[in-house]
Amino acid sequence: MPGNKRPARPKKIQNSKVKRKVSKESWVNTAFSPLEEMLEHIAAEGTLDVGSDGELLFTRKGTSVQYIVAQTFSAYADVFAVVRMRDPACPDASLLATFSEQLRSNGVSPIELQAVRECVAAIRVFAAKSEPLMVSDAAESVVIRYHLDAADAKTV
Repeated sequence: MPGNKRPARPKKIQNSKVKRKVSKESWVNTAFSPLEEMLEHIAAEGTLDVGSDGELLFTRKGTSVQYIVAQTFSAYADVFAVVRMRDPACPDASLLATFSEQLRSNGVSPIELQAVRECVAAIRVFAAKSEPLMVSDAAESVVIRYHLDAADAKTV
Protein backbone atom coordinates (compact mmCIF):
# COMPACT_ATOMS: atom_id res chain seq x y z
CA MET A 1 0.00 0.00 0.00
CA PRO A 2 1.45 3.35 -1.01
CA GLY A 3 2.14 5.79 1.81
CA ASN A 4 -0.33 8.43 0.62
CA LYS A 5 -3.44 6.23 0.62
CA ARG A 6 -5.65 5.60 3.62
CA PRO A 7 -6.75 2.09 4.43
CA ALA A 8 -10.12 1.20 2.99
CA ARG A 9 -13.09 1.61 5.32
CA PRO A 10 -15.03 -1.49 6.07
CA LYS A 11 -18.30 -1.53 4.16
CA LYS A 12 -21.49 -1.18 6.13
CA ILE A 13 -23.72 -4.16 5.64
CA GLN A 14 -27.32 -3.16 5.29
CA ASN A 15 -30.06 -5.61 6.01
CA SER A 16 -32.40 -5.17 3.04
CA LYS A 17 -34.93 -7.61 4.49
CA VAL A 18 -35.52 -5.34 7.46
CA LYS A 19 -36.00 -2.32 5.22
CA ARG A 20 -38.42 -4.20 2.99
CA LYS A 21 -40.42 -5.45 5.95
CA VAL A 22 -40.78 -1.94 7.37
CA SER A 23 -41.87 -0.52 4.04
CA LYS A 24 -44.39 -3.35 3.55
CA GLU A 25 -45.86 -2.76 6.98
CA SER A 26 -46.02 0.94 6.22
CA TRP A 27 -47.97 0.60 2.98
CA VAL A 28 -50.26 -2.03 4.49
CA ASN A 29 -51.05 0.26 7.42
CA THR A 30 -51.70 3.14 5.05
CA ALA A 31 -53.93 1.03 2.83
CA PHE A 32 -55.95 -0.75 5.50
CA SER A 33 -56.24 1.72 8.35
CA PRO A 34 -59.17 3.63 6.77
CA LEU A 35 -61.17 0.40 6.36
CA GLU A 36 -60.38 -0.76 9.87
CA GLU A 37 -61.25 2.65 11.33
CA MET A 38 -64.57 2.65 9.47
CA LEU A 39 -65.43 -0.81 10.77
CA GLU A 40 -64.42 0.13 14.33
CA HIS A 41 -66.54 3.28 14.12
CA ILE A 42 -69.57 1.41 12.78
CA ALA A 43 -69.19 -1.24 15.49
CA ALA A 44 -68.79 1.31 18.29
CA GLU A 45 -71.10 4.12 17.17
CA GLY A 46 -73.50 2.33 14.86
CA THR A 47 -73.94 5.50 12.82
CA LEU A 48 -72.35 7.31 9.91
CA ASP A 49 -72.75 10.81 8.49
CA VAL A 50 -74.99 11.24 5.46
CA GLY A 51 -73.87 13.39 2.54
CA SER A 52 -76.04 15.70 0.49
CA ASP A 53 -76.49 12.96 -2.12
CA GLY A 54 -77.57 10.41 0.51
CA GLU A 55 -74.27 8.52 0.58
CA LEU A 56 -72.90 7.37 3.93
CA LEU A 57 -69.71 9.22 4.86
CA PHE A 58 -66.91 8.51 7.30
CA THR A 59 -64.50 11.21 8.48
CA ARG A 60 -61.19 10.03 9.90
CA LYS A 61 -60.45 11.33 13.37
CA GLY A 62 -57.92 14.13 13.48
CA THR A 63 -58.28 14.82 9.75
CA SER A 64 -60.80 16.29 7.39
CA VAL A 65 -60.53 13.31 5.04
CA GLN A 66 -63.94 11.89 4.22
CA TYR A 67 -64.68 8.54 2.62
CA ILE A 68 -67.87 7.45 0.90
CA VAL A 69 -68.18 4.21 2.83
CA ALA A 70 -70.00 1.99 0.34
CA GLN A 71 -67.76 3.07 -2.56
CA THR A 72 -64.64 2.49 -0.48
CA PHE A 73 -65.57 -1.09 0.39
CA SER A 74 -66.65 -1.74 -3.19
CA ALA A 75 -63.31 -0.46 -4.51
CA TYR A 76 -61.33 -2.69 -2.13
CA ALA A 77 -63.48 -5.65 -3.19
CA ASP A 78 -62.70 -4.89 -6.85
CA VAL A 79 -58.96 -4.50 -6.23
CA PHE A 80 -58.65 -7.75 -4.31
CA ALA A 81 -60.82 -9.57 -6.86
CA VAL A 82 -58.17 -8.65 -9.44
CA VAL A 83 -55.41 -9.73 -7.04
CA ARG A 84 -57.23 -13.04 -6.52
CA MET A 85 -57.43 -13.61 -10.29
CA ARG A 86 -53.67 -13.18 -10.44
CA ASP A 87 -52.89 -15.06 -7.22
CA PRO A 88 -55.41 -17.71 -6.09
CA ALA A 89 -53.90 -17.64 -2.57
CA CYS A 90 -55.56 -14.27 -2.00
CA PRO A 91 -58.59 -14.51 0.30
CA ASP A 92 -62.00 -13.96 -1.28
CA ALA A 93 -63.01 -10.30 -0.92
CA SER A 94 -66.53 -10.62 -2.32
CA LEU A 95 -67.90 -10.13 1.20
CA LEU A 96 -66.71 -6.51 0.96
CA ALA A 97 -68.88 -5.97 -2.13
CA THR A 98 -71.85 -7.56 -0.36
CA PHE A 99 -71.23 -5.33 2.66
CA SER A 100 -71.15 -2.30 0.36
CA GLU A 101 -74.53 -3.19 -1.12
CA GLN A 102 -76.01 -3.83 2.33
CA LEU A 103 -74.85 -0.41 3.49
CA ARG A 104 -76.54 1.19 0.50
CA SER A 105 -79.81 -0.65 1.06
CA ASN A 106 -80.72 -1.57 4.61
CA GLY A 107 -77.74 -1.65 6.98
CA VAL A 108 -75.86 -4.52 8.54
CA SER A 109 -76.14 -6.75 11.56
CA PRO A 110 -73.36 -7.21 14.14
CA ILE A 111 -72.74 -10.72 12.79
CA GLU A 112 -72.27 -9.40 9.25
CA LEU A 113 -70.03 -6.63 10.55
CA GLN A 114 -67.84 -9.17 12.36
CA ALA A 115 -67.57 -11.28 9.21
CA VAL A 116 -66.41 -8.21 7.25
CA ARG A 117 -63.85 -7.39 9.94
CA GLU A 118 -62.47 -10.93 9.66
CA CYS A 119 -62.40 -10.64 5.86
CA VAL A 120 -60.44 -7.36 6.04
CA ALA A 121 -58.03 -8.92 8.56
CA ALA A 122 -57.42 -11.90 6.26
CA ILE A 123 -56.84 -9.67 3.24
CA ARG A 124 -54.49 -7.49 5.29
CA VAL A 125 -52.40 -10.53 6.30
CA PHE A 126 -52.23 -11.63 2.67
CA ALA A 127 -51.27 -8.11 1.51
CA ALA A 128 -48.52 -7.89 4.13
CA LYS A 129 -46.96 -11.07 2.73
CA SER A 130 -47.36 -9.96 -0.90
CA GLU A 131 -45.27 -7.65 -2.99
CA PRO A 132 -46.64 -4.10 -2.86
CA LEU A 133 -46.28 -3.86 -6.65
CA MET A 134 -48.81 -6.66 -7.18
CA VAL A 135 -51.49 -4.88 -5.16
CA SER A 136 -50.72 -1.44 -6.60
CA ASP A 137 -50.84 -2.88 -10.13
CA ALA A 138 -54.26 -4.39 -9.39
CA ALA A 139 -55.42 -1.03 -7.97
CA GLU A 140 -54.26 0.73 -11.14
CA SER A 141 -56.17 -1.79 -13.26
CA VAL A 142 -59.33 -1.11 -11.26
CA VAL A 143 -58.90 2.66 -11.52
CA ILE A 144 -58.49 2.37 -15.30
CA ARG A 145 -61.64 0.24 -15.46
CA TYR A 146 -63.55 2.82 -13.40
CA HIS A 147 -62.41 5.59 -15.75
CA LEU A 148 -63.39 3.59 -18.82
CA ASP A 149 -66.79 2.79 -17.30
CA ALA A 150 -67.32 6.49 -16.53
CA ALA A 151 -66.34 7.44 -20.08
CA ASP A 152 -68.75 4.85 -21.49
CA ALA A 153 -71.55 6.17 -19.28
CA LYS A 154 -70.98 9.71 -20.62
CA THR A 155 -71.16 8.58 -24.25
CA VAL A 156 -74.38 6.63 -23.83
